[in-house]
Amino acid sequence: MIIFGVDCATETKNIGFSIYDYSRKAFVGCRKEASIEETILHYIERFGGQQILLCFDAPLGWPDDFAPVLYRHMAGDYLGNTPDAFFKRDTDIFCAYLLRKIPLEIASDKIARTAYKTLQIIESIRTSYPHIQIRWDPAERVQLGFIEVYPAAWLLSELISPNISRDKKTISYKGTKPENKRRRMEIIREMRKKGIRFTGFYKKMIEEEHFFDACLCCLCGKDFLDQRAIRPFPDLTSVFKEGWIWMKPTI
Repeated sequence: MIIFGVDCATETKNIGFSIYDYSRKAFVGCRKEASIEETILHYIERFGGQQILLCFDAPLGWPDDFAPVLYRHMAGDYLGNTPDAFFKRDTDIFCAYLLRKIPLEIASDKIARTAYKTLQIIESIRTSYPHIQIRWDPAERVQLGFIEVYPAAWLLSELISPNISRDKKTISYKGTKPENKRRRMEIIREMRKKGIRFTGFYKKMIEEEHFFDACLCCLCGKDFLDQRAIRPFPDLTSVFKEGWIWMKPTI
């Protein structure tokens, strides 16, 4: 089984891509082609015959109430008194409850364009590999599947803080400034203590924030395959429309 981690964005230069060999429990060297679509198709072919799981850091659906409410809405009319149902998916609400981390709202944030781009990428793959499918069961054997993941949720589930306060300033692991790179280096040290190795890749993870997140996407996929991630609740039928973030509870 091979895992592809894709830290999604609207522009190829900002998309991170990483590969993890699930059987060997090791990251694999890779490079991006002219487009992320070409990159993914290239490596699907390279690993031909092996099962592949793509892990996208982007919403794959919109809130169940979002489209129906807008369809009926006329300019100036009241939208209703349930903003969370309008802006947030059930999986976003669950993530906030479980890990105290609220994902970007696809119905109101710029992440909507990233989601749109991600669905374009999936459709491009589907043109060459019509059997690609979204996965709902880690135990099911699927040759080429994909799931939605959230890198920051992986860190929180491992009790690693994405941000740190230093000199009365909050420093995020995301960004290109020296303090952001330093935070990524600190996080890698914490991950190493947990037995996770990035031999040959840790310098790139420190330098490139999108590659760093792509590696976390792979680890989210590993949790999915290990059946450590929480499955959607059986009575939560909205997930087939909205999507589901596969994340594990805090360790």
